[in-house]
Amino acid sequence: MDNRINWENYRVKNFHESWWKVLEPFFTSEEAYNMLSKLNEEVKRGNKILPDKNLIYRAFSTDFNNISSIFVGLSPYVIPNISDGICFSCGISGKEQPSLTKLLNCLENDLGYKDERNPDLFRWQTQGVMMLNISLTTIPNDPKAHLNIWKSFMKFLWTEVFSKKELIFVYFGQDAKVYQQYENKELHKSYVCKHPSYYARNNEEMTEKPFSFVNNNLKLMGKNEIKWMEFGELPWKEEKVEEYKEFI
Repeated sequence: MDNRINWENYRVKNFHESWWKVLEPFFTSEEAYNMLSKLNEEVKRGNKILPDKNLIYRAFSTDFNNISSIFVGLSPYVIPNISDGICFSCGISGKEQPSLTKLLNCLENDLGYKDERNPDLFRWQTQGVMMLNISLTTIPNDPKAHLNIWKSFMKFLWTEVFSKKELIFVYFGQDAKVYQQYENKELHKSYVCKHPSYYARNNEEMTEKPFSFVNNNLKLMGKNEIKWMEFGELPWKEEKVEEYKEFI
């Protein structure tokens, strides 16, 4: 039995072409085959995988070379038809989930202006802020259900991909913060916040300043600051969703 995925087909369906070379060593490994096999097993057990299959790798749909910073969340929303593959984003429903409400409130408090509150955070992704969950999938009502499934891929990203690039990380929550240990201290700067869901559960507002942290460091690096409020015409459109039969 060949424990490999067909990378030639898999890459075209899932990733911007700038990611193909850097991700190939992982996705042609037995480790990746085992990871995706576990997702197949979930489907066979009758579990609904979130988000829809064509959205799982949406954080990898923009140019790898343009990434300057990474927001690191936990997992997709655990309610069907909410997650759009970008952490904290609500582009499908167009309605803020409690975590996103707290995050956008934090933006306004941090930078001192009123955001137009577009719930599709692809507006940040297109400016070079990778919106990455450390678990790219989950099942309803359990945000940590697939955390272990994606660990090998996430560790590969930090140690083999991100380690070679000057980046700013913002970690939301203790589960995300685990990956801070894999940073390249010479190239990376990072900031840790509590997860917005903590504030939503406790009816509190976020007092951290992740947005100004990113922009201040981008300025020091000689790079363009993120225009957090700007979004223009977003490319969101509903696509036909592939049935969950096989991940490999």
